Amino acid sequence: MDLREKYLHSYWLTKVASFAAILLWNILHFLVTIWYWVNDGVHMLESYLITYGLFQKYKSLDPSKVRYLAIVVESEEAHQISEVIKLLHWVADIGVKHVCLYDMEANLLFLKYKDGGDKPKFTEPLLDEALGLVGCSGPDPDLLLNYGPARCHLGFPAWRMRYTEIVHMGYLKSKKYGSLIKAIYRFTTIRQNYGT
Repeated sequence: MDLREKYLHSYWLTKVASFAAILLWNILHFLVTIWYWVNDGVHMLESYLITYGLFQKYKSLDPSKVRYLAIVVESEEAHQISEVIKLLHWVADIGVKHVCLYDMEANLLFLKYKDGGDKPKFTEPLLDEALGLVGCSGPDPDLLLNYGPARCHLGFPAWRMRYTEIVHMGYLKSKKYGSLIKAIYRFTTIRQNYGT
């Protein structure tokens, strides 16, 4: 083989390998997309079946095991007041007695304790008072339900989540009563092991 033939061979080998890699990536992406689509469909169907009481195990839900429930709503979705109220009605219908509702915009902390400069002057007593004013004082929650796009605590005070189970519930606008029951039921059926 001369140099030109080697170059053409290498060129076509690179093109075929590049095409195969792109094809493999697209097939993999398609399969993962289908998997998530099917998984979401099953989850939605299960939620509706739970809502209409077709699963017997969810009828034995004991909400008294959830002593303190925290609901964290992403700040943009917190402006959907009717959706938040509907969610709180569902929680009350289930029978959960103590609920903390939290969104990340607690600007009260910054505005009330700012000392004229750019940095806030926080002390432990002032922080406790401020947390009480925004409804975030009290016991550590047993269960934290996260409504928003991110799978994180969305700014909920980390020092209050030592033994908290966190469940991502998806977007607030796509909330489902059956998913709420399922999350609370799963929490009530797991065994809690606290360290000494």
